[in-house]
Amino acid sequence: MPHSRVMPKGRPDKGYALTPQREMVLRILVAAGGSIAHPLGLVVSEMRQQTGHETTQALSMVIKQLESAGLIVREVVGRRTYYIKIVESAIAPEDRARLGLKGPGRPRPVERPAVPVGVEIDYRRLADELVRSFLGLLGGGHGAAA
Repeated sequence: MPHSRVMPKGRPDKGYALTPQREMVLRILVAAGGSIAHPLGLVVSEMRQQTGHETTQALSMVIKQLESAGLIVREVVGRRTYYIKIVESAIAPEDRARLGLKGPGRPRPVERPAVPVGVEIDYRRLADELVRSFLGLLGGGHGAAA
């Protein structure tokens, strides 16, 4: 006997459904101009402050589901997410209207940049993390002494 499941609002015929959590992530991306980037790979940590998820892992699962559905693309290196962008063409017209996307083109303009103004990068910390990560790869993934 075939099992049918009830899909949340969205477009099951397009292979996705917009749960409240997925919709919240997409709304954050729309408000940010369509994409969010972080030079240290902390996009999920930054978004978590806006979504209220208890852990970054919980939010990462939602983001992975959006990526699997083709609604976003992201740049991930290891456990860090450097960039997330909404794929507007993958979003159904009725969902586009609900999310505040206008027409077939781009999201409505916003004043806030993708990377917050005034973010200071600790280049020494970044270099240390890169070297540690690289040495960990060379040493079989066990990490290196600092």
